[in-house]
Amino acid sequence: KKAEYFYVYRTRRRISLVTFGGVGSFVAIKLILILIFSFYLTGVLPLLAATQNWSFDNAGDYTYDGAKIEVTGGTARLKGTDSTASGSTLNSGFTTDITGWTYADWEQANRASGARVATGGNPGAYINIALTTQNNNTASGYWQQSFTTTAANPSASVSFDWQIPAYSATGLTSFTIYVFVDSAAGAPTLGTQVWSQTVTGATAWASVSNLDVSSKLTTAGTYYLKVVARRITGASASGTNTAGFDNVILDWSKTTTSYATDKPTIRPNASLTASGAVWNSFSETAVKNGGEIYYQLSDDDGTSWKYWNGSSWAAAGAGNYNTASVVNTNIGSFPTTNGKIMWKAFLESNGSQQVILDDVAVGYTVNSPPGISNLTAAQQGNGTVQIDYALTDNESDPSSLNAYEYSLTGAFSGEQQVMTASTTDPLHEGVSGLNSSPAGTSHKFIWNAKADLGDTYAPAVYVRLRANDGIVSGAYAV
Repeated sequence: KKAEYFYVYRTRRRISLVTFGGVGSFVAIKLILILIFSFYLTGVLPLLAATQNWSFDNAGDYTYDGAKIEVTGGTARLKGTDSTASGSTLNSGFTTDITGWTYADWEQANRASGARVATGGNPGAYINIALTTQNNNTASGYWQQSFTTTAANPSASVSFDWQIPAYSATGLTSFTIYVFVDSAAGAPTLGTQVWSQTVTGATAWASVSNLDVSSKLTTAGTYYLKVVARRITGASASGTNTAGFDNVILDWSKTTTSYATDKPTIRPNASLTASGAVWNSFSETAVKNGGEIYYQLSDDDGTSWKYWNGSSWAAAGAGNYNTASVVNTNIGSFPTTNGKIMWKAFLESNGSQQVILDDVAVGYTVNSPPGISNLTAAQQGNGTVQIDYALTDNESDPSSLNAYEYSLTGAFSGEQQVMTASTTDPLHEGVSGLNSSPAGTSHKFIWNAKADLGDTYAPAVYVRLRANDGIVSGAYAV
Protein backbone atom coordinates (compact mmCIF):
# COMPACT_ATOMS: atom_id res chain seq x y z
CA LYS A 1 0.00 0.00 0.00
CA LYS A 2 2.89 2.32 0.73
CA ALA A 3 4.34 1.63 -2.69
CA GLU A 4 0.97 2.22 -4.29
CA TYR A 5 0.63 5.52 -2.47
CA PHE A 6 4.11 6.50 -3.49
CA TYR A 7 3.43 5.83 -7.15
CA VAL A 8 0.20 7.71 -7.12
CA TYR A 9 1.93 10.65 -5.49
CA ARG A 10 4.69 10.61 -8.09
CA THR A 11 2.14 10.52 -10.88
CA ARG A 12 0.36 13.50 -9.38
CA ARG A 13 3.57 15.43 -9.18
CA ARG A 14 4.50 14.67 -12.74
CA ILE A 15 1.15 15.85 -14.01
CA SER A 16 1.48 19.02 -12.00
CA LEU A 17 5.01 19.70 -13.18
CA VAL A 18 4.26 18.95 -16.80
CA THR A 19 1.20 21.11 -16.77
CA PHE A 20 2.88 24.12 -15.21
CA GLY A 21 6.38 23.69 -16.55
CA GLY A 22 6.28 21.93 -19.91
CA VAL A 23 3.12 23.64 -21.09
CA GLY A 24 3.22 26.81 -19.08
CA SER A 25 4.76 28.84 -21.87
CA PHE A 26 2.18 27.56 -24.37
CA VAL A 27 -0.71 28.47 -22.09
CA ALA A 28 0.82 31.87 -21.40
CA ILE A 29 1.23 32.60 -25.09
CA LYS A 30 -2.31 31.38 -25.77
CA LEU A 31 -3.61 33.60 -22.99
CA ILE A 32 -1.83 36.60 -24.43
CA LEU A 33 -3.18 35.87 -27.89
CA ILE A 34 -6.70 35.42 -26.58
CA LEU A 35 -6.52 38.64 -24.64
CA ILE A 36 -5.14 40.54 -27.62
CA PHE A 37 -7.72 39.01 -29.93
CA SER A 38 -10.53 39.75 -27.49
CA PHE A 39 -9.36 43.33 -27.17
CA TYR A 40 -9.23 43.65 -30.94
CA LEU A 41 -12.71 42.28 -31.33
CA THR A 42 -14.04 44.45 -28.55
CA GLY A 43 -12.55 47.54 -30.12
CA VAL A 44 -13.69 46.85 -33.66
CA LEU A 45 -16.61 44.50 -33.20
CA PRO A 46 -18.40 45.68 -36.41
CA LEU A 47 -15.67 43.98 -38.42
CA LEU A 48 -17.09 40.63 -37.33
CA ALA A 49 -20.34 41.38 -39.14
CA ALA A 50 -19.75 41.33 -42.88
CA THR A 51 -21.78 41.48 -46.08
CA GLN A 52 -20.90 39.81 -49.35
CA ASN A 53 -22.33 41.61 -52.37
CA TRP A 54 -22.61 40.21 -55.87
CA SER A 55 -22.90 43.26 -58.12
CA PHE A 56 -22.50 41.71 -61.58
CA ASP A 57 -19.51 43.77 -62.62
CA ASN A 58 -17.81 40.86 -64.36
CA ALA A 59 -19.86 38.49 -66.51
CA GLY A 60 -17.16 35.85 -66.25
CA ASP A 61 -17.88 35.41 -62.53
CA TYR A 62 -21.30 33.88 -63.21
CA THR A 63 -22.88 30.88 -64.86
CA TYR A 64 -25.98 31.51 -66.99
CA ASP A 65 -27.52 30.94 -70.42
CA GLY A 66 -26.24 33.80 -72.57
CA ALA A 67 -29.16 33.41 -74.97
CA LYS A 68 -31.62 34.30 -72.21
CA ILE A 69 -29.70 36.36 -69.64
CA GLU A 70 -27.08 39.05 -70.09
CA VAL A 71 -24.71 40.50 -67.51
CA THR A 72 -24.01 44.08 -68.46
CA GLY A 73 -23.77 47.49 -66.85
CA GLY A 74 -23.52 45.97 -63.37
CA THR A 75 -26.79 44.05 -63.71
CA ALA A 76 -27.99 40.59 -64.62
CA ARG A 77 -31.12 40.86 -66.70
CA LEU A 78 -33.33 38.91 -69.03
CA LYS A 79 -32.09 39.31 -72.57
CA GLY A 80 -34.63 40.74 -74.98
CA THR A 81 -35.36 39.37 -78.43
CA ASP A 82 -36.78 41.95 -80.82
CA SER A 83 -39.42 41.16 -83.42
CA THR A 84 -41.13 43.66 -85.67
CA ALA A 85 -44.69 43.45 -86.96
CA SER A 86 -45.73 45.81 -89.74
CA GLY A 87 -48.31 46.37 -92.42
CA SER A 88 -49.92 48.90 -94.71
CA THR A 89 -52.97 49.57 -96.81
CA LEU A 90 -52.96 48.34 -100.42
CA ASN A 91 -53.24 49.80 -103.90
CA SER A 92 -52.26 53.30 -102.96
CA GLY A 93 -51.80 54.46 -106.57
CA PHE A 94 -54.94 52.90 -108.13
CA THR A 95 -52.72 51.88 -111.01
CA THR A 96 -55.03 49.39 -112.65
CA ASP A 97 -58.16 49.33 -110.52
CA ILE A 98 -59.60 50.21 -107.10
CA THR A 99 -58.90 46.86 -105.47
CA GLY A 100 -59.12 47.20 -101.67
CA TRP A 101 -61.07 50.43 -101.85
CA THR A 102 -64.83 50.98 -101.75
CA TYR A 103 -66.84 54.14 -102.31
CA ALA A 104 -69.98 55.20 -100.40
CA ASP A 105 -72.20 58.28 -100.31
CA TRP A 106 -72.48 59.90 -96.93
CA GLU A 107 -74.94 62.79 -96.99
CA GLN A 108 -77.43 63.59 -99.85
CA ALA A 109 -76.64 60.48 -101.83
CA ASN A 110 -78.02 61.75 -105.15
CA ARG A 111 -75.55 64.67 -105.13
CA ALA A 112 -72.30 62.73 -104.47
CA SER A 113 -70.37 60.19 -106.52
CA GLY A 114 -66.95 58.57 -106.56
CA ALA A 115 -64.91 57.13 -109.41
CA ARG A 116 -61.48 56.05 -110.55
CA VAL A 117 -59.98 58.35 -113.14
CA ALA A 118 -57.42 56.69 -115.41
CA THR A 119 -55.33 59.79 -116.15
CA GLY A 120 -54.38 63.06 -114.53
CA GLY A 121 -53.21 61.54 -111.27
CA ASN A 122 -49.84 62.10 -109.56
CA PRO A 123 -49.07 60.33 -111.83
CA GLY A 124 -51.42 57.97 -113.65
CA ALA A 125 -54.80 57.07 -112.20
CA TYR A 126 -56.46 58.47 -109.11
CA ILE A 127 -59.83 58.45 -107.34
CA ASN A 128 -62.23 61.36 -107.00
CA ILE A 129 -65.33 62.49 -105.17
CA ALA A 130 -67.63 64.80 -107.16
CA LEU A 131 -70.33 66.85 -105.41
CA THR A 132 -73.00 68.38 -107.72
CA THR A 133 -75.10 71.48 -107.17
CA GLN A 134 -78.23 71.76 -105.06
CA ASN A 135 -79.39 74.78 -103.13
CA ASN A 136 -79.24 74.71 -99.34
CA ASN A 137 -77.71 71.26 -99.36
CA THR A 138 -74.99 69.25 -97.65
CA ALA A 139 -73.48 66.55 -99.83
CA SER A 140 -70.58 64.24 -99.03
CA GLY A 141 -68.96 60.94 -99.98
CA TYR A 142 -65.97 58.82 -98.95
CA TRP A 143 -63.59 56.09 -100.05
CA GLN A 144 -62.45 53.56 -97.42
CA GLN A 145 -60.10 50.60 -97.09
CA SER A 146 -59.81 48.24 -94.15
CA PHE A 147 -56.50 47.07 -92.69
CA THR A 148 -55.51 44.97 -89.67
CA THR A 149 -52.82 45.52 -87.07
CA THR A 150 -51.41 42.61 -85.08
CA ALA A 151 -49.96 44.79 -82.31
CA ALA A 152 -51.39 47.38 -79.97
CA ASN A 153 -50.18 50.96 -80.15
CA PRO A 154 -47.95 50.62 -83.20
CA SER A 155 -46.31 53.57 -84.87
CA ALA A 156 -48.52 54.61 -87.80
CA SER A 157 -48.53 57.32 -90.43
CA VAL A 158 -50.62 58.34 -93.42
CA SER A 159 -49.30 59.83 -96.66
CA PHE A 160 -51.40 60.99 -99.62
CA ASP A 161 -51.68 63.48 -102.50
CA TRP A 162 -54.74 65.63 -103.07
CA GLN A 163 -55.99 68.12 -105.67
CA ILE A 164 -59.13 70.10 -106.54
CA PRO A 165 -59.67 69.68 -110.29
CA ALA A 166 -63.12 71.37 -110.28
CA TYR A 167 -64.31 74.17 -108.05
CA SER A 168 -67.48 76.25 -108.07
CA ALA A 169 -67.88 79.11 -105.65
CA THR A 170 -71.44 80.04 -106.67
CA GLY A 171 -73.75 79.60 -103.70
CA LEU A 172 -70.98 77.69 -101.87
CA THR A 173 -70.87 77.84 -98.08
CA SER A 174 -67.91 75.50 -97.57
CA PHE A 175 -65.99 72.76 -99.32
CA THR A 176 -63.76 70.59 -97.08
CA ILE A 177 -61.76 67.44 -97.60
CA TYR A 178 -60.84 65.05 -94.75
CA VAL A 179 -58.85 61.97 -93.78
CA PHE A 180 -60.11 59.64 -91.04
CA VAL A 181 -58.68 56.54 -89.35
CA ASP A 182 -61.62 54.79 -87.71
CA SER A 183 -62.21 51.57 -85.84
CA ALA A 184 -65.55 51.04 -87.58
CA ALA A 185 -66.60 50.92 -91.21
CA GLY A 186 -69.13 53.33 -92.63
CA ALA A 187 -69.76 57.04 -92.45
CA PRO A 188 -67.16 58.96 -90.42
CA THR A 189 -67.86 61.21 -87.47
CA LEU A 190 -66.88 64.85 -87.84
CA GLY A 191 -64.44 65.95 -85.17
CA THR A 192 -62.51 62.66 -85.19
CA GLN A 193 -60.59 63.32 -88.43
CA VAL A 194 -56.77 63.10 -88.48
CA TRP A 195 -56.51 65.76 -91.20
CA SER A 196 -58.74 68.29 -92.96
CA GLN A 197 -58.41 71.07 -95.52
CA THR A 198 -60.89 73.84 -96.28
CA VAL A 199 -60.84 74.39 -100.05
CA THR A 200 -61.14 77.88 -101.56
CA GLY A 201 -60.32 77.16 -105.19
CA ALA A 202 -59.05 74.70 -107.73
CA THR A 203 -55.55 73.40 -106.99
CA ALA A 204 -52.81 71.30 -108.46
CA TRP A 205 -51.59 68.19 -106.71
CA ALA A 206 -50.32 68.73 -103.13
CA SER A 207 -48.71 66.14 -100.85
CA VAL A 208 -49.08 65.28 -97.18
CA SER A 209 -46.33 62.96 -95.95
CA ASN A 210 -46.03 60.82 -92.85
CA LEU A 211 -48.94 62.25 -90.91
CA ASP A 212 -48.73 60.59 -87.48
CA VAL A 213 -51.90 58.63 -86.69
CA SER A 214 -50.47 56.30 -84.02
CA SER A 215 -52.96 57.44 -81.42
CA LYS A 216 -55.78 55.94 -83.46
CA LEU A 217 -54.45 52.37 -83.28
CA THR A 218 -54.74 51.61 -79.58
CA THR A 219 -55.34 47.89 -79.85
CA ALA A 220 -54.59 45.13 -82.28
CA GLY A 221 -57.46 44.72 -84.71
CA THR A 222 -59.17 46.00 -87.86
CA TYR A 223 -59.30 49.69 -88.76
CA TYR A 224 -60.46 51.78 -91.72
CA LEU A 225 -58.63 54.49 -93.64
CA LYS A 226 -61.09 56.96 -95.18
CA VAL A 227 -60.73 59.96 -97.53
CA VAL A 228 -63.75 62.30 -97.59
CA ALA A 229 -65.10 65.32 -99.48
CA ARG A 230 -67.97 67.41 -98.10
CA ARG A 231 -69.77 70.48 -99.53
CA ILE A 232 -72.34 72.79 -97.95
CA THR A 233 -74.33 75.16 -100.22
CA GLY A 234 -76.73 78.03 -99.73
CA ALA A 235 -79.19 79.62 -102.17
CA SER A 236 -78.46 79.95 -105.89
CA ALA A 237 -75.75 77.28 -105.88
CA SER A 238 -74.38 76.03 -109.16
CA GLY A 239 -71.51 73.98 -110.54
CA THR A 240 -69.60 70.94 -109.28
CA ASN A 241 -66.91 70.67 -106.65
CA THR A 242 -64.52 67.75 -107.10
CA ALA A 243 -61.68 66.42 -104.93
CA GLY A 244 -59.00 64.01 -106.15
CA PHE A 245 -56.80 61.62 -104.08
CA ASP A 246 -53.75 59.65 -105.12
CA ASN A 247 -50.95 57.64 -103.48
CA VAL A 248 -53.06 57.14 -100.37
CA ILE A 249 -51.35 54.81 -97.90
CA LEU A 250 -51.21 54.07 -94.18
CA ASP A 251 -48.13 52.32 -92.81
CA TRP A 252 -47.83 50.84 -89.33
CA SER A 253 -45.11 48.97 -87.46
CA LYS A 254 -44.39 47.78 -83.95
CA THR A 255 -41.12 46.39 -82.60
CA THR A 256 -41.80 44.12 -79.65
CA THR A 257 -39.16 42.89 -77.23
CA SER A 258 -39.84 39.51 -75.67
CA TYR A 259 -38.08 37.68 -72.85
CA ALA A 260 -37.65 34.06 -71.85
CA THR A 261 -40.58 32.62 -69.90
CA ASP A 262 -38.91 29.43 -68.61
CA LYS A 263 -37.28 31.06 -65.57
CA PRO A 264 -33.63 30.99 -66.70
CA THR A 265 -31.10 30.92 -63.87
CA ILE A 266 -27.89 32.65 -62.93
CA ARG A 267 -25.46 31.84 -60.12
CA PRO A 268 -21.94 32.86 -59.10
CA ASN A 269 -19.11 30.52 -60.04
CA ALA A 270 -17.68 30.55 -56.52
CA SER A 271 -19.29 30.20 -53.11
CA LEU A 272 -18.89 32.66 -50.31
CA THR A 273 -16.56 30.81 -47.96
CA ALA A 274 -16.44 31.91 -44.34
CA SER A 275 -15.40 29.27 -41.85
CA GLY A 276 -17.36 29.54 -38.64
CA ALA A 277 -19.84 31.97 -40.17
CA VAL A 278 -23.40 32.47 -39.05
CA TRP A 279 -25.72 33.56 -41.88
CA ASN A 280 -27.67 36.67 -40.89
CA SER A 281 -29.47 38.10 -43.90
CA PHE A 282 -30.26 37.71 -47.58
CA SER A 283 -31.39 40.56 -49.80
CA GLU A 284 -31.77 41.54 -53.44
CA THR A 285 -31.83 44.81 -55.33
CA ALA A 286 -33.91 44.35 -58.43
CA VAL A 287 -36.28 45.92 -60.95
CA LYS A 288 -38.88 43.26 -61.68
CA ASN A 289 -41.39 45.14 -63.88
CA GLY A 290 -44.16 42.84 -62.67
CA GLY A 291 -42.05 39.68 -62.84
CA GLU A 292 -40.37 37.88 -59.93
CA ILE A 293 -37.04 36.42 -58.82
CA TYR A 294 -36.73 33.19 -56.85
CA TYR A 295 -33.74 31.58 -55.17
CA GLN A 296 -32.17 28.31 -54.13
CA LEU A 297 -29.12 28.00 -51.85
CA SER A 298 -26.21 25.59 -51.81
CA ASP A 299 -23.62 24.80 -49.14
CA ASP A 300 -21.50 22.53 -51.37
CA ASP A 301 -20.45 24.78 -54.27
CA GLY A 302 -23.58 24.06 -56.29
CA THR A 303 -23.40 20.27 -56.21
CA SER A 304 -26.80 20.22 -54.55
CA TRP A 305 -29.39 22.90 -53.87
CA LYS A 306 -31.80 23.62 -51.04
CA TYR A 307 -34.99 25.60 -50.53
CA TRP A 308 -37.13 26.44 -47.52
CA ASN A 309 -40.06 24.02 -47.51
CA GLY A 310 -41.91 25.81 -44.74
CA SER A 311 -40.18 24.12 -41.84
CA SER A 312 -36.61 23.33 -42.90
CA TRP A 313 -34.03 23.59 -45.66
CA ALA A 314 -34.75 20.66 -47.94
CA ALA A 315 -33.33 19.27 -51.18
CA ALA A 316 -34.68 21.33 -54.07
CA GLY A 317 -35.97 20.15 -57.41
CA ALA A 318 -36.17 22.32 -60.50
CA GLY A 319 -39.46 23.83 -59.34
CA ASN A 320 -38.60 24.38 -55.67
CA TYR A 321 -37.43 27.87 -54.76
CA ASN A 322 -38.23 30.88 -52.58
CA THR A 323 -38.46 34.63 -52.83
CA ALA A 324 -35.66 36.70 -51.33
CA SER A 325 -37.95 37.59 -48.43
CA VAL A 326 -38.52 33.95 -47.48
CA VAL A 327 -34.81 33.19 -47.79
CA ASN A 328 -33.98 36.16 -45.59
CA THR A 329 -36.46 35.09 -42.91
CA ASN A 330 -34.98 31.60 -42.66
CA ILE A 331 -31.34 31.99 -43.62
CA GLY A 332 -30.27 31.85 -39.98
CA SER A 333 -30.94 28.12 -40.00
CA PHE A 334 -29.17 27.42 -43.29
CA PRO A 335 -26.36 24.89 -42.72
CA THR A 336 -23.01 26.30 -41.61
CA THR A 337 -21.04 23.07 -41.31
CA ASN A 338 -19.20 23.59 -44.59
CA GLY A 339 -18.80 27.33 -44.05
CA LYS A 340 -20.07 27.97 -47.60
CA ILE A 341 -23.05 29.54 -49.26
CA MET A 342 -23.99 29.98 -52.91
CA TRP A 343 -27.25 31.21 -54.44
CA LYS A 344 -29.03 30.54 -57.70
CA ALA A 345 -31.57 33.04 -59.01
CA PHE A 346 -34.56 32.17 -61.20
CA LEU A 347 -35.73 35.15 -63.29
CA GLU A 348 -39.46 34.86 -63.97
CA SER A 349 -41.21 36.83 -66.74
CA ASN A 350 -44.47 36.50 -68.64
CA GLY A 351 -42.58 37.31 -71.82
CA SER A 352 -43.11 41.06 -71.81
CA GLN A 353 -41.44 41.82 -68.46
CA GLN A 354 -37.72 42.45 -68.33
CA VAL A 355 -36.54 41.30 -64.91
CA ILE A 356 -33.31 43.01 -63.82
CA LEU A 357 -31.18 41.90 -60.88
CA ASP A 358 -28.80 44.61 -59.64
CA ASP A 359 -27.35 43.04 -56.53
CA VAL A 360 -27.54 40.06 -54.19
CA ALA A 361 -26.20 40.40 -50.66
CA VAL A 362 -25.60 37.88 -47.89
CA GLY A 363 -24.94 39.20 -44.41
CA TYR A 364 -23.03 37.01 -42.01
CA THR A 365 -21.12 37.06 -38.76
CA VAL A 366 -17.80 35.31 -38.45
CA ASN A 367 -18.00 33.18 -35.33
CA SER A 368 -14.74 33.08 -33.41
CA PRO A 369 -13.78 29.61 -32.15
CA PRO A 370 -13.86 28.85 -28.43
CA GLY A 371 -10.60 28.52 -26.55
CA ILE A 372 -9.19 26.76 -23.51
CA SER A 373 -7.00 28.81 -21.18
CA ASN A 374 -5.57 28.55 -17.65
CA LEU A 375 -5.32 24.78 -17.99
CA THR A 376 -4.03 23.06 -14.83
CA ALA A 377 -4.14 19.48 -13.58
CA ALA A 378 -3.76 18.22 -10.03
CA GLN A 379 -3.97 14.62 -8.90
CA GLN A 380 -6.33 13.81 -6.06
CA GLY A 381 -5.88 11.13 -3.39
CA ASN A 382 -8.69 8.96 -4.74
CA GLY A 383 -7.06 8.17 -8.09
CA THR A 384 -8.67 11.07 -9.96
CA VAL A 385 -7.13 14.16 -11.49
CA GLN A 386 -8.85 17.51 -11.19
CA ILE A 387 -8.39 19.51 -14.41
CA ASP A 388 -9.20 23.18 -14.13
CA TYR A 389 -9.58 25.35 -17.20
CA ALA A 390 -11.27 28.51 -18.46
CA LEU A 391 -13.59 28.35 -21.48
CA THR A 392 -13.29 31.46 -23.64
CA ASP A 393 -15.56 32.52 -26.52
CA ASN A 394 -16.00 36.01 -27.90
CA GLU A 395 -19.70 35.41 -28.53
CA SER A 396 -20.21 33.63 -25.15
CA ASP A 397 -21.67 30.67 -27.01
CA PRO A 398 -22.57 27.56 -24.96
CA SER A 399 -19.82 25.08 -25.77
CA SER A 400 -18.79 21.48 -25.35
CA LEU A 401 -15.53 19.66 -24.90
CA ASN A 402 -15.16 17.60 -28.05
CA ALA A 403 -11.66 16.39 -27.10
CA TYR A 404 -10.43 15.43 -23.63
CA GLU A 405 -7.42 13.19 -24.00
CA TYR A 406 -4.21 12.12 -22.27
CA SER A 407 -0.81 11.02 -23.58
CA LEU A 408 2.18 9.43 -21.86
CA THR A 409 4.55 11.01 -24.41
CA GLY A 410 3.05 14.39 -25.12
CA ALA A 411 3.26 13.75 -28.89
CA PHE A 412 -0.51 13.48 -29.44
CA SER A 413 0.17 11.87 -32.78
CA GLY A 414 -2.14 8.92 -32.47
CA GLU A 415 -1.06 7.43 -29.16
CA GLN A 416 -3.41 9.59 -27.09
CA GLN A 417 -6.44 8.13 -25.34
CA VAL A 418 -9.77 9.59 -24.26
CA MET A 419 -9.88 10.41 -20.58
CA THR A 420 -12.56 8.63 -18.62
CA ALA A 421 -14.66 11.21 -16.86
CA SER A 422 -15.43 10.71 -13.20
CA THR A 423 -19.11 11.46 -13.71
CA THR A 424 -20.02 10.68 -10.10
CA ASP A 425 -17.64 13.26 -8.71
CA PRO A 426 -19.65 16.31 -7.59
CA LEU A 427 -16.91 18.61 -8.91
CA HIS A 428 -17.14 17.25 -12.45
CA GLU A 429 -19.11 19.67 -14.68
CA GLY A 430 -19.59 17.44 -17.69
CA VAL A 431 -18.53 18.05 -21.28
CA SER A 432 -21.55 19.78 -22.85
CA GLY A 433 -23.66 22.87 -22.28
CA LEU A 434 -20.70 24.69 -20.75
CA ASN A 435 -20.87 28.43 -20.30
CA SER A 436 -18.21 30.60 -21.90
CA SER A 437 -17.27 34.27 -21.99
CA PRO A 438 -14.70 36.50 -23.73
CA ALA A 439 -12.64 36.68 -20.53
CA GLY A 440 -13.04 32.98 -19.77
CA THR A 441 -15.44 31.01 -17.57
CA SER A 442 -13.89 28.54 -15.13
CA HIS A 443 -14.80 24.84 -15.30
CA LYS A 444 -13.63 21.53 -13.89
CA PHE A 445 -13.14 18.19 -15.58
CA ILE A 446 -12.52 15.28 -13.20
CA TRP A 447 -10.48 12.54 -14.85
CA ASN A 448 -10.69 9.01 -13.48
CA ALA A 449 -6.96 8.47 -14.04
CA LYS A 450 -6.88 5.25 -12.07
CA ALA A 451 -9.49 3.74 -14.37
CA ASP A 452 -7.38 4.58 -17.42
CA LEU A 453 -3.83 4.02 -16.05
CA GLY A 454 -4.36 1.55 -13.24
CA ASP A 455 -1.69 1.26 -10.55
CA THR A 456 1.05 2.22 -12.95
CA TYR A 457 3.78 4.70 -12.27
CA ALA A 458 3.96 7.25 -15.08
CA PRO A 459 6.82 9.72 -14.87
CA ALA A 460 4.97 12.20 -17.16
CA VAL A 461 1.37 12.36 -18.21
CA TYR A 462 0.03 15.01 -20.56
CA VAL A 463 -3.59 16.09 -20.97
CA ARG A 464 -5.24 18.19 -23.67
CA LEU A 465 -8.66 19.71 -24.18
CA ARG A 466 -10.48 21.25 -27.11
CA ALA A 467 -13.87 23.00 -27.20
CA ASN A 468 -16.59 23.43 -29.83
CA ASP A 469 -19.30 26.11 -29.72
CA GLY A 470 -21.69 24.29 -32.02
CA ILE A 471 -20.23 25.97 -35.08
CA VAL A 472 -16.49 25.52 -35.02
CA SER A 473 -13.85 23.87 -32.86
CA GLY A 474 -11.07 25.79 -31.20
CA ALA A 475 -7.43 24.90 -30.83
CA TYR A 476 -6.11 22.20 -28.54
CA ALA A 477 -4.78 23.26 -25.16
CA VAL A 478 -2.16 20.91 -23.65
